[in-house]
Amino acid sequence: MTLLRSHRPLSIPWDDVLMSGVRLAAPAIVVAMCLMLPALLTACSSSKSAGSNPYSSSTTITRPEMEDSQITFANAYEVVEHLRPQWLIKRGTVNIGQSRDFLDYVVVYEDRNRIGDPDALRGIAAVTVLSMKYLSPGEAIPLGPPDHPHGAIVVYTRP
Repeated sequence: MTLLRSHRPLSIPWDDVLMSGVRLAAPAIVVAMCLMLPALLTACSSSKSAGSNPYSSSTTITRPEMEDSQITFANAYEVVEHLRPQWLIKRGTVNIGQSRDFLDYVVVYEDRNRIGDPDALRGIAAVTVLSMKYLSPGEAIPLGPPDHPHGAIVVYTRP
């Protein structure tokens, strides 16, 4: 038995070999990235930089946050002034032709009872405050007449 030899050199299609490797590697890379993505997102979201605020809500102040601040507050105004000073800033638009009765301040409520402007917070002892919430002008409409052009601060106190 004799073997027939070809006079042609063996030709290997290197381009096809390399491309098949890429074709095989691409799905593996995509799968690996999909498996790693949740772990990366969890690691990034749970890490806090030094000195960052662990209380993520810009619209709520809670009793634990007040206690963790290491500041002794005399009244609710001091709490807001130190922890959420932006609540005291007037927001929204004011019409030039507004009546004299127009409220040009953030309205304050204590346990859903309207008590006045932000200075009224000075009359609420900080030790009685359970939590406080800032409401935008639109969110404050259910509290009463729609005259909350700069929003409202609702203070929830101990009974």
